[in-house]
Amino acid sequence: MHCTECGNQLHERAVVCPSCGCATHRHRSRSSRSDSGRGVAAPGLILSLVTLVVMMAQQIPADGDAAPPGFLLVMLLSIGSGLLSGFSYAKIVSSGKSTGRVMSMIGMGLSSVCLLFSAYVFLG
Repeated sequence: MHCTECGNQLHERAVVCPSCGCATHRHRSRSSRSDSGRGVAAPGLILSLVTLVVMMAQQIPADGDAAPPGFLLVMLLSIGSGLLSGFSYAKIVSSGKSTGRVMSMIGMGLSSVCLLFSAYVFLG
């Protein structure tokens, strides 16, 4: 294998050229895989799913009863997961990637549903 910049002979597993410091093709293909949008979008989606599970575990109060404090937790988790999904979507769009957009949008949608429902129960 030869360096694409200086033509120096490289070891088969070389990541950078020892002569000029240019990244090898092997290094570039590895870094492009690690920059996928899925890794950015996954935490927001996971937190949204956790929020949904916590919300479903709560008991809806009868008319006139106070909402259990678990709905306040669901509201806070919804806000956090919505922000995390929104920031990850913005990062994916600004980087020009297409992978991970749908995961971020699902995370934002789930967190919005959880927030609206928990606010309805908690405040209404």
